[in-house]
Amino acid sequence: MTSTNEPTSDPGSKGQDSLKVSGPTADDERATEIDASMHRLIDHVVDHVPGVLGALVSSVDGLVLASRVTHSTGHDAAAMAAMSAAVLGLSNRLVQLMGAAPTSFSHQCSTDGQVFVFGISTVAVLTVLADPTAQPAQIQSVGREIGLGLEHLFGAT
Repeated sequence: MTSTNEPTSDPGSKGQDSLKVSGPTADDERATEIDASMHRLIDHVVDHVPGVLGALVSSVDGLVLASRVTHSTGHDAAAMAAMSAAVLGLSNRLVQLMGAAPTSFSHQCSTDGQVFVFGISTVAVLTVLADPTAQPAQIQSVGREIGLGLEHLFGAT
């Protein structure tokens, strides 16, 4: 149960306000549904795409919304979310040299691994971590599919 700060008058309270207690709201249920759906989408990419080590969804402000990244692997989800939002922002500025369309994805790679950053409309970022042997074309394809699912989920289509 959740409480709201709406004062109510109780005849027995001698003028004192009490808190009105109510059950979950439709907004609470929608938020729970969105959270579960985000986790299902990132679980799919981590569990079914060879070479993918982790994934997360963050806001464009760099706040973690859903994560399948663990500290035990040496990755900090909060830091990764902030860096991913920054990469997407810088990529958007760079591609504006060519036109008004935003960055669809950015791919960084080294001999140690790969990072894919997908813009989800103007509301979120999907970041996928992969080992160096993972196939970029497959991750890009799955990342775009996941991105479409997230856009639909956020109502950003």
